[in-house]
Amino acid sequence: MDIWKNIIIDKHFWAFYYYCKRLGDKIWFQKLDDNRANLYLIKNGK
Repeated sequence: MDIWKNIIIDKHFWAFYYYCKRLGDKIWFQKLDDNRANLYLIKNGK
């Protein structure tokens, strides 16, 4: 399932996305959207 099309692209998301990528591991992080907490899995690597 492609989670990317479900993500609202905004500067807060991208700031967190690049932060997670720099950690170099699979990370669960929280993104707030319409005051609801949604979890997304960032898969780093190829």
